[in-house]
Amino acid sequence: MCWMFGYGSLMWDFAFTTTEQQRGTLRGYHRSFNKKSIQAWGTPETPGPVLGLEPGGECAGLVFRVPDAEHDTVVESLNEREGPSYDRHEELI
Repeated sequence: MCWMFGYGSLMWDFAFTTTEQQRGTLRGYHRSFNKKSIQAWGTPETPGPVLGLEPGGECAGLVFRVPDAEHDTVVESLNEREGPSYDRHEELI
């Protein structure tokens, strides 16, 4: 079994198989406009601000229970969706 934490648009726009969802809090990080992107708005010359995570505080989100058989598919989907603009961390809990 694998649990994945998601925040922002992943709370309502996830396209992967889950068997359970619960509210969750990621302690030690908070949301901040610390990234730039042209994916949703902005231009290559003037990229738009995008929310990411920075150390300190807390971030509210959802935790998704993902079947072991779907783990690699979900990770691949998230990597494609988020692109190089996010850092994925795996932790044992």
